[in-house]
Amino acid sequence: MSSALAPPITVRGMKKLDKNAFKKEVDVPCLRLKSHLISIPDILAGLKAQTIRLAKIKAFQYLPEEPGMRIAVFDPDKVAAWEEIDAKDRLMELGVSADAFFLKTIHFSWENWTSGEILQAIIGDDGPNVAGFSTVGHIVHLNLRPEHDAFKQVVGEVILDKIPCCRSVINKTNVIDNEFRNISYEVLAGSEDLQTVVKENACTFHLDYAHVYWNPRLGREHERLTQEIPSNALMYDVFAGIGPFAVPAGKRGCTVLANDLNPVSYDYLLKNITLNKVGNRVTAYNLDGRDFIRTVVKDNMILQWKCNPNASIHIVMNLPALAEEFVDVFRGLFHGSESDVPADRNSLPTVHLYCFDKTDDPRGVPLDRLDRNIGWKMDRHAIDRHFVRQVAPSKDMIRLRFLLPWELLTAAREETLVSSTESILIREEEDISDSVIPEPDSKRRKIV
Repeated sequence: MSSALAPPITVRGMKKLDKNAFKKEVDVPCLRLKSHLISIPDILAGLKAQTIRLAKIKAFQYLPEEPGMRIAVFDPDKVAAWEEIDAKDRLMELGVSADAFFLKTIHFSWENWTSGEILQAIIGDDGPNVAGFSTVGHIVHLNLRPEHDAFKQVVGEVILDKIPCCRSVINKTNVIDNEFRNISYEVLAGSEDLQTVVKENACTFHLDYAHVYWNPRLGREHERLTQEIPSNALMYDVFAGIGPFAVPAGKRGCTVLANDLNPVSYDYLLKNITLNKVGNRVTAYNLDGRDFIRTVVKDNMILQWKCNPNASIHIVMNLPALAEEFVDVFRGLFHGSESDVPADRNSLPTVHLYCFDKTDDPRGVPLDRLDRNIGWKMDRHAIDRHFVRQVAPSKDMIRLRFLLPWELLTAAREETLVSSTESILIREEEDISDSVIPEPDSKRRKIV
């Protein structure tokens, strides 16, 4: 921003908001000209590049006392004299002279600057940058750093006043709670009531931001995955939250079984299912993720295979900090229940696993972590990796999509499986030997 048009230097270091301190007078270069000249494309383009750009200050102003006349208001850092106007030669051809150029005193105040411009003026160019807030209904959520502590009150007051529809400004004070995906926060300004309503992907969601997890930056990913899954598919949403995947998937025609351990999230999930009229397609559960998969998902999957051997089955695991640790539940999920699965079953469940990829993660890369957690060396060529968003300079949120091998789903829990390819080859050898000299199950080879 032009230094002449910036907020007063006297606001630097302000700790408590004083709007009156932002009053300022500036002599601004102006050009008086006939209104029709501004409609000429090359003149308009030349003038616009140099005119003022501030809230509630028009670059081209009418002169009530002179109908048919207007003035162009310039940025003082771009135009200081008639000779510096880019469109000067073209204007002179049309009869405009240096006599039309003059200075006008303009009064600036709090209303003329954005929240970002005001906070930069208060904190200074050398101070910590306040950027990257999220808006959730009437709530503005900031992620301030420790170096912002001295300015937290004024930051909250500025945001509350400047952001339309904002009634609460909060700041994250800790990481997401690992069990219920909540955030620890402090209210910097405005109302303590964090119950709000958001709209996303043609759906309406009620939530209490103090007790459930919601990230507005994931709206595009919610839409992407929902569109990726066939509209007639069966979807199991293991960490459903308040329903950002489950509800729109139900609207598209999917049959959805959605689960969340957080009882508050579960209550809002039920509410949002009813609100969006998808109760005939979406069923909610309040279970631990592993228990949900071992009981509800397992039984329902068998039922679905009996009804439709070619069913399109998808398991969504959106808990990036922890979801990968839950994949061990798939090993041996159907062990001992093979006879319950129809022999003509042709489909396998597809898992959509969200996790973090950090360049300095001591646990290794996501695919190696998946192998260790699931107890199976997954075929790298069978795994699709999707970039979701950058969380930090060295930390990305990603989604891994892969099929669960039948050998993994039916393996004994204590087995350590090496790879789907090797497993199939060894089982083929076993099948050949079994056809000649049948062996008891207890003597079948384990893959170490």
